Amino acid sequence: MRGYSCQTAARSCVIAGMLVLSFSLRLHAESYVYISVGGEKRIAIYKMNEQDGSLSHYANLEVPGGVGAMDVDPARKFLFTNMGASKQLGSFAIDQATGKLTPLSTTDTGQSAAYVKVDHTGKYLLTAYYGAGQVAVHKIGPDGKLGAEPLQIVKTAPKAHAIVPDPSNRFVFVPHTGPNLIYQFAFNSRVGKLTPNSVPTVKTPVEDEPRHIAFHPKLDFAYVDNEKGNSVTAFRFDASRGTLTATQTVSSVPDDFTETSHCADIEVTPSGRFVYTSNRGHDSIAGYAINPENGSITSIGQTPTEERPRSFNIDPSGHFLYAAGQSSGKLAAYRLDGATGSLSRFATYEVGPGPGWVQVVKMPEKQAKFTPNYDESKVPDYDLPDPLKTADGKRVTDARTWFETRRPEILQLFEEHVYGRSPSRPPEMSFEVTSIDKNAMQGKATRKEITVHFTGDKDGPSMTILLYVPNKTKGPAPTFLGLNFYGNHSVQDDPKITISKAWMRPSKDDGVVENRATEKSRGTNSGRWSVDRVISNGYGIATIYCGDLDPDFHDGFQNGVHPLYYKKGQTTPEDNEWGTIGAWAWGLSRALDYFETDEDVDHRRVAVMGHSRLGKTALWAGAQDQRFALVISNNSGCGGAALSRRRFGETVRRINTAFPHWFCGNFKKYNDNEDALPVDQHLLVTLIAPRPVYIASAERDRWADPRGEFLTAKYAEPVYRLLGAEGLGATEMPGINQPVMGTIGYHIRSGRHDVTDYDWEQYVKFADRHLRGNK
Repeated sequence: MRGYSCQTAARSCVIAGMLVLSFSLRLHAESYVYISVGGEKRIAIYKMNEQDGSLSHYANLEVPGGVGAMDVDPARKFLFTNMGASKQLGSFAIDQATGKLTPLSTTDTGQSAAYVKVDHTGKYLLTAYYGAGQVAVHKIGPDGKLGAEPLQIVKTAPKAHAIVPDPSNRFVFVPHTGPNLIYQFAFNSRVGKLTPNSVPTVKTPVEDEPRHIAFHPKLDFAYVDNEKGNSVTAFRFDASRGTLTATQTVSSVPDDFTETSHCADIEVTPSGRFVYTSNRGHDSIAGYAINPENGSITSIGQTPTEERPRSFNIDPSGHFLYAAGQSSGKLAAYRLDGATGSLSRFATYEVGPGPGWVQVVKMPEKQAKFTPNYDESKVPDYDLPDPLKTADGKRVTDARTWFETRRPEILQLFEEHVYGRSPSRPPEMSFEVTSIDKNAMQGKATRKEITVHFTGDKDGPSMTILLYVPNKTKGPAPTFLGLNFYGNHSVQDDPKITISKAWMRPSKDDGVVENRATEKSRGTNSGRWSVDRVISNGYGIATIYCGDLDPDFHDGFQNGVHPLYYKKGQTTPEDNEWGTIGAWAWGLSRALDYFETDEDVDHRRVAVMGHSRLGKTALWAGAQDQRFALVISNNSGCGGAALSRRRFGETVRRINTAFPHWFCGNFKKYNDNEDALPVDQHLLVTLIAPRPVYIASAERDRWADPRGEFLTAKYAEPVYRLLGAEGLGATEMPGINQPVMGTIGYHIRSGRHDVTDYDWEQYVKFADRHLRGNK
């Protein structure tokens, strides 16, 4: 048994062990270029050489309705297009191994869409209709299929030419060439609804006719190409209000050019250093340098291109630009100088008559098959950080030094390297009891539903607490609190519990259809909650759907509570800021804020509990918020109660690859590099000391590393003893179904990854011991 007091026997052993376990290697991801060939009603697919930018024709897909504008979802699983001749929208599955397309669905629109754009969550397709003067929102199913009917149609004005969300996904902008207006909308990505902004439109210079819009990746600026004005306008973007203010307009053609020309497309480089527009008539790509301080633009000249360049696209690396000549039927390929912005043509490709759209797609990086280690003999030698040694090497020998020096050091390390820093309680937060039943569970309990509004806006982000308190208990009840996976209504088969309307992971067994709960989902997770046992023993029990705080999929942190706390110009958390687990833990603390106002709940005796990923969350919540009186981790594994350095079962790389949104960005530095972590999970448990903590494993849940979970409990014990608590009370891992209960509790039960009545029986006993003093 290895611990922080042991030295590694030989570095070669560690390296050998790491080689045994490092199965999850990053593989090269291919890039493809999709071109809509309007004259032949097909999509041409080219494979891109990422080293030199050269293209090789790879495949064609015939599209009977013709092809116009295109876009792909954030996960690059699906491609969407307007099929103008048939007045339809189409969706296609992208084979991420070959780049080939397979038709999925067509949706009749009655109008030809000029522009299509997938929102940043990947749940909605936004469309603009030039002829009809309108925009629409279409639902995208988890299978990539489009809904038969649009969720919303909004009349705007003639010649709606594009529709683009801002980087935060909270606002949507629609340039109109006819009336010289850009329409500004607020966008609710929870339900897919556009609402006119407080300033519904912004004018552009007379007769310039704004056509397309592109946002800067870092600055609060957007850039619009003006079709008739042959120019680009820079707009300052108010990220809090969702409004644009024009600051500068610069011509896209030379001063001595007098012939007819019209701008078509606009793109900002991934670096944010340059912006380009295409000139139809002058037949060039005009470039501009962007001032990184104030967003202003300076012309860097025009580069000749193919005749009538309607669409062009910059590859995700920012090294290459591809421009289609609608009249020439050719594609011009350029190298883009990242320092000067200059374009140099290196190839020209015959693509076919009338190319109308160019889309470069880099496929997600593939991973080699992961094979977990389940052999104890292959666990590498490791050293654990000593919880009782400060950063400057001094021994911690008293409680004061622990609480004033060492504990803050450890907490800061977990914030910086694992879970990320979380914000404090929102000052404008409010609580609303939306339902109450004093005769729930045949009179045993009072059931409440409480909406927690995080902002002053009652229609803004919120979470709903489902709370049961026993009717026979005198005074406020000690209470168990935990998040759930499939909505509060899944915890009890009670028709009066409100069914969650939030996004959920697909699960037919749990009554979730197209990522939404149905009546069949009522009570489907009741076996994991033992509500009757808890109430009968005089405890309250409360739960919140984790998706109220942040739905459990990676959309760039746009669909949960994270955007509430973005600084000006920020669109994603910094590498040391909260991920999804941080957001979930933050929500548990907000529930505790509510309990402090409810006379039926003893807020000084609240036990926070979680299973699996929500067990990781419970540990992090208890570590940060010392108001939680007791913490329970059920089968939480890697990133929870299991030691990362053991590399047994799930590993740091594996969890960061499968769930890149759970932890902070810095945690990815420790993929296949666990020994470099300045913390390990035994230190997480020490942050809870001297409060009681219970860690539970399951015999058949080797993925979560039961032994690693036990060792975490064991190696946290010295801090508990320093603070006068009992500790674990076991030197060896106990047998199956033989719990040990000191101030640290632990059991490994028979069975698999789950929460069972046996688990709850132990948790109630543990709570009796520590929250009620029943030794």
